Parts: sequence; structure tokens; C-alpha cells
Amino acid sequence: MGYSGLCVKCSSGSKEVWKKRRAVFHYDDRMAILVHEFKFKNNIALLKYFSRIFYEKYFEFFEHDEIDYVIPVPLSKKRARERGYNQVEILASLLPNVEKDILFRKKDSVPLSTVKNTELRKKLVKNAFEVDEKKVAGKKILLVDDLITTGATSNEIVSLLKNRGAKSVMLYALILARG
Repeated sequence: MGYSGLCVKCSSGSKEVWKKRRAVFHYDDRMAILVHEFKFKNNIALLKYFSRIFYEKYFEFFEHDEIDYVIPVPLSKKRARERGYNQVEILASLLPNVEKDILFRKKDSVPLSTVKNTELRKKLVKNAFEVDEKKVAGKKILLVDDLITTGATSNEIVSLLKNRGAKSVMLYALILARG
């Protein structure tokens, strides 16, 4: 049976800050290699391939949700310069209503992939983002990211968006890592 896009934690009725989240793939050893390729080896062709899958799955998972904005998780300016691109923006590039000028990273941190402790991850992303409050008030927002492990980044962003007046925030992830 293929991956349904719904993680065990989501399907168990867990009380998370987001309204709805779906993943295209389950994160396993094979996906770890592919993620490493597009994040750190400049494999733009692989990113473009995944963006087409993202597009198809967007309509499967969110077709009836009347989303106002699709917001990719931003990189810090330093990391964007080092990498030369934001892989999440490329993943989201084919989706409707993509808005890159709403959410901003104002604080850089060490790559969270190097931090295993969940509480430390939460501290590292605390207050790391800012949002254009006027644009989110009363809106339904779909947050897009490439990888979720502990949920520290997405929880921080979704809480921020809700605190700034977003009507609802949904998280759509290309890859969802659990346990």
C-alpha cells in the first residue's frame, strides 16, 4: 500500500497548532538521499521533478480548501547566499497563489538537521520569523516546507501566523519524518 500523505500523529487527532498537514512521501533512507541531493548538492532537476509531484498532490490534498496564500518557508539570507536558491520556493513554484513576501526569516540558526534534541530545536527557531501582518489577517494560508522531523519550525511559523490574524494555516510538506 502506498503512502497516504497522512502521518500517524496527524491521524491520531493530535492537538497540533496547524489545521491540516499532508506529506507527499514518507521520509526513509531513500528519501534522505534525495533530500540531501536537492538541498546540498544543487540538484535542481530533482527539485523540479518534485515540484511537479507537489503540484499534483496539492490538488489531491487541498482542492476544496479555498486557500488564499501558499507560503514557502523562507531561508535565512546567509543560507540562501550559500546555497544559491531556496529549495522550498522551487518546490512550491507551480502551486497557485504563492506569496514569497509575507513570511521572513529574521534570525539565522545552525542547520536543524544537525540538532537532534527537540527542545533545543524549538529554542533555535523561537522568534526566528516575522510576518507581514496586514497580508495574513483573516486569510487561509498553506505553509509549504520540504522536510518535517520534529515540527519545531512549522509549529513556530504556524503559531506566528495565527497570532498575527491568519484565519487558518495548513501545512503541506513534501516529506514527513516520524519516528
